[in-house]
Amino acid sequence: MTRGLYANINARKKKGTSRPKSQSTVSTAAYKNMQAGFPKKKKRKVWRVLSIIKGMVLYTQVALIRCLMVIYIVVLNILHLV
Repeated sequence: MTRGLYANINARKKKGTSRPKSQSTVSTAAYKNMQAGFPKKKKRKVWRVLSIIKGMVLYTQVALIRCLMVIYIVVLNILHLV
């Protein structure tokens, strides 16, 4: 069974092998996030919406290119008939 982050930190503290703050391997921001209980980020919704919009834009661009190709083919056919 694997132990969690808190268990590992507390075990190192108990053994006395924890690193000094100057040699910490955990960033200050990550440690504050951990102390806050790893709150959920609101950015996920924003990124999800942006990815949906990006997909819609790409789909729209592909549809536009297809329409232009059809128009091009129709124009070429008309020119060949004349």
